[in-house]
Amino acid sequence: MNKCRTLIIGSAIIFGAWAVSWSQEPELLPSPKGGPIKGEPSFRYQGAGSCAASACHNGQGEPGAQGSEYTTWLSQRDRGLPRDPHGKAYATLFTKESQFMVKALGRKKPAHEDSLCLNCHVLTNHDRAAATGRLPENFVSDGVSCESCHGPAEGWLVEHYRPEWREKSTAQKALLGMKDTRSLVARARLCAECHVGSVASSKGGIGQDVYHDLYAAGHPPLIFEFSAYHASLLHHWQDARDRDPRFGGSPDFEARAWVVGQIVSAQSGLKLLEHRASDPHRPWPEFAEMDCFACHHDLKGGQDRTASRGTKKPGDIPFRTWYYSMLPRALESAEAKSDAASKSIQRLKDIMEQRAPNRKQAAAEAAGLHEHLDRVLERVEGRERLDLDRLYSNIREKDVPRVKESWDNAAQVFLGIAALENTWNDLKVTSTHGNLPSTINSVRRELRFPRGFLSPVNFDGQKTFEKLNSLRR
Repeated sequence: MNKCRTLIIGSAIIFGAWAVSWSQEPELLPSPKGGPIKGEPSFRYQGAGSCAASACHNGQGEPGAQGSEYTTWLSQRDRGLPRDPHGKAYATLFTKESQFMVKALGRKKPAHEDSLCLNCHVLTNHDRAAATGRLPENFVSDGVSCESCHGPAEGWLVEHYRPEWREKSTAQKALLGMKDTRSLVARARLCAECHVGSVASSKGGIGQDVYHDLYAAGHPPLIFEFSAYHASLLHHWQDARDRDPRFGGSPDFEARAWVVGQIVSAQSGLKLLEHRASDPHRPWPEFAEMDCFACHHDLKGGQDRTASRGTKKPGDIPFRTWYYSMLPRALESAEAKSDAASKSIQRLKDIMEQRAPNRKQAAAEAAGLHEHLDRVLERVEGRERLDLDRLYSNIREKDVPRVKESWDNAAQVFLGIAALENTWNDLKVTSTHGNLPSTINSVRRELRFPRGFLSPVNFDGQKTFEKLNSLRR
């Protein structure tokens, strides 16, 4: 992992975000009322301690070394390395800020006992797993631990280290409860469940939804970009498996992760929007779908917010396009036409920016675009090599001019270019792209949130554009 990407999300000043397919229908568990909970596996979780033997994953080796996955996740303080933030996710719920939030929301339980929080800070759909007795007593104290991503281990714990396990297909492993983390699409979807949000996987569940009331109570905004988060994480796996073709990896992994992440994150955002719009009992419009910084900014004299954001007049709230602004570029990289998606995004934007957005229209448009992206994803991972130069040229010509409009646009353009820079570093061809490294470093400074702020109070769109526009010459 190189310094360029670490610096993008390595600190939370740019991204103030917390926390972080079954091939056949599994056996169903009885619900507390005696009926089935559709889609939930019957396997019990075993807890991170089941992985902690020195002969298993606690080998005390270097970060990412085989056999030291638990060691890497748990703590590296004695080596001067940060702890995996997922391991601290539960502890975060004991802070004064977290306790204040649940009180402000009028919740009946403290944050560390409330499934509204635990569904991301421990395990997706924790509420349903707990209701069916699938969690060991001390499971929550581990935070986002091994099984939060890899699936409940009861069915595969004593099998996954045997030689014959490697011969099993992803579908066969899934039938034993193990989630797919080798596929880049599946990996991105796992991350997006909490870092973007998701609806409950079974009837009666809460799901993972950081809505505007949570923001108003003090929760940092979820501003997620998969490739940057992935690169900044202290890896407890071997990077060669992602990048080396001998292990099924790809040398252009960083760019591929950016493309996949853009599509998967957009899908997650669309699914959540559809859910929010379809529920007549929810407040509407849901302000979490709108541009945060259109309202939350310093009131500086002489600053025309409507002109810079393309809004019609004061009082209009622009639709938040964080998950959609670079989607056309990702689709082009997958050799898919972007015109239909671009038109759908514009229609969705037009609907959401009405004074009283139509629920049914918003839900239908989001569902249609989600379905379109599903078809595109099928071909992304099968591509041998992305056309990096074409992607770079398209971002420079089509997206750099839009950075003046908002911090969201500028940050997404920056992250796309940084993903390409990291890929060229891996391929050892960065010298052909002129002043790209110095430009990235300079733009990164423009995008940083000042210490103590969760908004870009010093962002200057024109200045950022001029820096990035130098790449077009």
